[in-house]
Amino acid sequence: MSRKQKVLILGTGFAGKGHAEAFRAAGAEIVGIVGRTTHVLNKLAEDLGIPYVGTDWQDALKVCQPDIVCIGTPGGAHFEPIKQTIARGCHIFCDKPLTESAGSAVELYELAQKKGIKTAYAAPPILPHSLRESAGQVFIVFGFVLGKRAGRGALKLLKRPARFCWSFISER
Repeated sequence: MSRKQKVLILGTGFAGKGHAEAFRAAGAEIVGIVGRTTHVLNKLAEDLGIPYVGTDWQDALKVCQPDIVCIGTPGGAHFEPIKQTIARGCHIFCDKPLTESAGSAVELYELAQKKGIKTAYAAPPILPHSLRESAGQVFIVFGFVLGKRAGRGALKLLKRPARFCWSFISER
């Protein structure tokens, strides 16, 4: 059996709390949480049973020795923690926005690729949806792949959700 992944959470707001709960529900061990406001930080750590509490993310990286760092801090504060997390060999889960420019995002991507670091980015689908809607009427197409025995298999497929889903924009 593999050991639990150790996760350090940066941020105590809605994102930090939500990500801590999600990682724990997925079987990870939350080893620490970092924030700016001490009383909020202490309350959240107590409520969630998180052992390490701190206000300095660099110290937390050293002390907690995480496998994964979850960054849920305010948007302008992501670049340096991501860069140092990559340098330490930790995987990254980052809330929106990733960075403030495409150039800095490419820099982080290249660093992660060189170190073999896994990265994940959490962002709501607001922009893709708004772009689709601004382009014209949106249609959703559901479909499935039928094998050689389509006649007998089709009924089974129709009783459950489609295996593949595509969406496209009309009039463009």
